[in-house]
Amino acid sequence: MQEGMLPVGIRKEVLDQCVFGRDYRKTTNIWHDIEGWTPGGITGDGRCHSRCGKGSMHMGYFKHTKALAMEPIRGPRGPGHTKEKNALPYDLLLEFAGAALQELPVNTDSGRKVIVDLCAGFQSWAPVAHDLDCTYVAIDVLGDRNSRKARSL
Repeated sequence: MQEGMLPVGIRKEVLDQCVFGRDYRKTTNIWHDIEGWTPGGITGDGRCHSRCGKGSMHMGYFKHTKALAMEPIRGPRGPGHTKEKNALPYDLLLEFAGAALQELPVNTDSGRKVIVDLCAGFQSWAPVAHDLDCTYVAIDVLGDRNSRKARSL
């Protein structure tokens, strides 16, 4: 995505998933048009700053206990590892949805709130929608990618 080519009002927020409950950093870009939202998480600005609590100092540098890509041995492995790498953290989605629901108008006739998840293979939004009493609509060209074992847990 090229920032200069986006519609007016679309913003890019850079955040680290560790401040939203992930065990590793995973810097992520969120593109949105929610006026009242900037990432918060446990650090208040969505960035790690070595304060996420998910690692420790080693030779003057903060090192997350778990990691992706650089040291695969410290990354997610085994059943459900693809979901762990690709699904978004619950705390991030809850914070984002809360801001969106405050800003967006609700149909006063029905009062229904709907979350449409357009990349719903791992259905990260499903528990957030449930907890916010929203109707959840999952759409993904590859279908439900949650393993049977993971769904039964």
